[in-house]
Amino acid sequence: MFSSILDRIGMAIRQASRTACRLVLGLRLPAARIRISDLQKNRDFCEQRLADAHADKTYWEEELMRAEESLANAEWHHDRLLNLFDDPAAPSRRIV
Repeated sequence: MFSSILDRIGMAIRQASRTACRLVLGLRLPAARIRISDLQKNRDFCEQRLADAHADKTYWEEELMRAEESLANAEWHHDRLLNLFDDPAAPSRRIV
């Protein structure tokens, strides 16, 4: 008799714990799905920003190369003009 009462109490406790878990998990599962969705959206946003940054980086690297080439060309012309003025053996002529 005493063991059957303990068995019933044990089953009631087990049933109560299952019910409590269902209630708790029932509230937590949608929250976990929402969190996963938010994290996926954040990852997609970061991936898009990284792609945009990579495109910007490529553009500015090419722009820097063009600027350096123009600068080197301008320095070469400048040095050429200076050498023409400094060279006494150079015939006097009009520099264009």
